[in-house]
Order: sequence, then C-alpha cells, then structure tokens
Amino acid sequence: MPDRINIAKYLESLTIVSLLIMAYWVTPLHSQNYRVEIDSLKAGKTYNDQVNFLNDLSENLRKSNPAKAKAFSMEAIRISKALGNNLLLAHTTKNLANVNYVISNFDTATLLYQQAAELYVQIDDSSGWAESLNAIGMIKVISGNFDEGLLDLESALKVKTELYDQKYISIILRNIGNAYNYRGDYDTALFYYKKSLVANQTLKNLEGSIGLLINIGSIFQSQELYVDAMQNYLRAIKLADSINDFFDKAIALRNLGAIYAEMGKSNEALQYLSESFEIRENIGDKTGQASTLSVIGKVYEGEENLERANEVFIQSLKIYHELGNKREIAKTLTYIGHNLAMQNEFGKALEYYRESLQLAGEAGLLLESSENAWNMALTFAALRQMDSAEFYLTEYDTYQDSLNIEPGTLLALKDSIGSDHGTAVGKNPESLTNILLISQSVLMIIIAGLIVFILALLIIIFNLQRKFHKTKLR
Repeated sequence: MPDRINIAKYLESLTIVSLLIMAYWVTPLHSQNYRVEIDSLKAGKTYNDQVNFLNDLSENLRKSNPAKAKAFSMEAIRISKALGNNLLLAHTTKNLANVNYVISNFDTATLLYQQAAELYVQIDDSSGWAESLNAIGMIKVISGNFDEGLLDLESALKVKTELYDQKYISIILRNIGNAYNYRGDYDTALFYYKKSLVANQTLKNLEGSIGLLINIGSIFQSQELYVDAMQNYLRAIKLADSINDFFDKAIALRNLGAIYAEMGKSNEALQYLSESFEIRENIGDKTGQASTLSVIGKVYEGEENLERANEVFIQSLKIYHELGNKREIAKTLTYIGHNLAMQNEFGKALEYYRESLQLAGEAGLLLESSENAWNMALTFAALRQMDSAEFYLTEYDTYQDSLNIEPGTLLALKDSIGSDHGTAVGKNPESLTNILLISQSVLMIIIAGLIVFILALLIIIFNLQRKFHKTKLR
C-alpha cells in the first residue's frame, strides 16, 4: 500500500468521476426505471443500512442484471457522498467499477477502481486497496499490458496474504493464472490455478468454482483435451444456473460452441453460440459479444461461407478496437488473414498476419505468435518463397516448445478438480460425442505432424534443387 496519496491524480479522478455521476443522474432512462424500486428498498432503513443493502444487491446482480446493479450502486454513491462517509463511498465506488467491468466498460471501470483505491488509502484500508488493485491489474492484462498488470496482481496478493484473506487470495491467484493463460504460458497458469483450487476448497465459493472450472477448461481445450474441457464447461453452466450467474454461463456456452466448431459440428456450435450471444447482448457484455462473433465467423468459415465469415470477423474486430483489447485484436486479425488465404489472397493475408504477429509480440502472447508463425510459413510456402517459409516454420517450432504442457501436470489437475467439485455431470447429449473426440484429437495430431513433415521436406528439396542449379551454372 502506498505511503502517501498523489493529490493531483486524486483530485483529477475525483472530478472526472463526479462528472460521470452527475451525467448519469440527468439521464432519465435509468433513474426512472428503478426509482420506485430503489425508494421501496430504502424504506425503514438508516442511511448506512441503505448503502450496505444497495451494495449487497448490486454485487449479487452485477452478473445477471448489470443495468439494475448499476442503478443501485449509483444511489449508494449518492447517499455515501451526502453522508461524507469515505469508507462507504470507497465500497460503493468499487461496486460500480465491478459492474462496468462486467459490461466491458474498462476505461470507466479503471477510473472508478483508481478512485476507490485512493479513498482506501485515505482511510488506511489496505484490504480494499488490494481488491481495487487486483481489478486494475486484471484490466491491464486483458488490454495486453501483461507486465504492468502482473505487478499489480502480485502487489495485491502480498497484501491479502498478510491479511489471511483466503477468499481474495484464491481470486488473485486465479487472476495471475489467467494472466499467464492469456499469454500462452500454460504450465505457469496451471501452477496458479492449482494454488487457487487449494485456497478455494474450504470456502464453498460457487463464483470462484465457476471461474476455475472455465479457466482450467480453457487449458484442456488449448491442448485438444475436449472431453475434459466440455465436462468443466458443463459443470460451470450447472453451477452458474444455480446462482443466476449469466455472465460466466455465457463464457462457458461460448467455449462449448468453439469446441463444436473445431469438430466441424456447425449446428451444435451455432446452438451454443447463439445462446451465449443472446445472454451477452442482454447484459451488455461487449467483449463477450465480440468473442462470440469471432467463433460464429469460424463456423461460417468451416461451412465455406467465406464472405459471411469475413463480415463477422470485421464486426468483431471493430468492437475490439473500441475496447482497446490487444490480445483479441491480434486473434481476430489472424482470423481475417486465414480467411483471405482460403480465398488465395495470399498477399493480403500476409499483411494481416504480420500486423497480428507484431501486436502479439508486443503483448508477449505466445499462442497468438505461434499461430501467426504457422500461418505465415504455409502462406510463404504457397507463394514458393521457401526461405521465408523455413524461417517461420522454425519460429513456430520455438513457440510450440513453450506452449506444450507435461501430461502428468494435466492428470494431477484433473484429480484436483474431481476432489474439489464433487457435483459430477451425469449423462448428457455430449457423452456419445466425447467417444469420437478422442479419436479425432489423435487424428488431428497425426495430420498436423504429417503437414509439418511434408512442409519441411518440400523446403529441403527446394534448397537442394537451388544448390544443384547453382552448381550447374558454375
């Protein structure tokens, strides 16, 4: 926790947030929609109790009804400011930031978290300061500022460890795992997920369990362990339904849709993706909408509807540019490049791959860098520029060495999940499909290996031919 406050920064953020609040309350839409309900909820309570009650409601509603949660937080802020109570104002400001985080208003969320952090410093509340810093760090990671975000997360973890706050220790450990997951450092991500699992075991924290199931499922999915990934996502959906967590349910549905898309099962993929998109549209989750659109684009691409796929990718890219999400911008640029390569527009495809590779390199994203290196090797090979193809093939191999995970690590993690989340999923429509998934995964690995071998062989033959011709010319 910092020793002193940056007064200029604090006054600047306080002024901006005050303007945001004033602007919000002159907007009749929200104030009229919930005014009667808010007045009813406040009736018969002291001012302090009103704030605490509205805060609790906002926290519970942020992932199911962000608009209502936002209105409750705004009223709690108004009362806190009138009381001159900085502790209540800090809590309510952080709550409003949490709502903005859910709906991907990251600039506003960061500003609010910063003000909350400054207020917590004023009242010497290191716990609240660490919670605000944790959220700021995660937004930096999502936006592609990995190193800065990780420093914030580690600082927050240090404070919470000193306070023996097991709930937040688990949350921050998971967020650090997410940071490494986004970067493609899966071994380190799993290390932190396992530590988060241990911290979460005694808490019976359903929201934490849902997040961990999805995060670890994404690791399984990245390694093409689709059966395990699907089981995690289905468990997450079941738990999310039990607490009306629409936000995380939509993530799990999107990931299930992505697995079916990778399997070439368009109908099943679109079923899950449509449900995910509808939820994300209803709660105003812009990042989620763009993410789901990207997978829908891949489904269209699988159906060889390349023009429609490209339209969806561009729509997704526009949202990510508005949000400033470097990681997702890089991924979507790769999707567009691949789409153009499928149309034999190799020159244009290379432009998108290069831009994506540059962004991925700046943000330290191993997976996205690996995918671009592979795509560029194939594209240069198609253009018969074998030196360039060979260079990017070598780059791809280097990235892959960093992305692979030891099988024993995954087996140990599966055991941990089983002991932590006893609510196993029973028979479901996916169970028969899962039997096919194993053989499909093995087949895909074999095919990928053959492609690498053939490409390397072509490069060697091309180089030998070139040397032979040079010898003849001499």
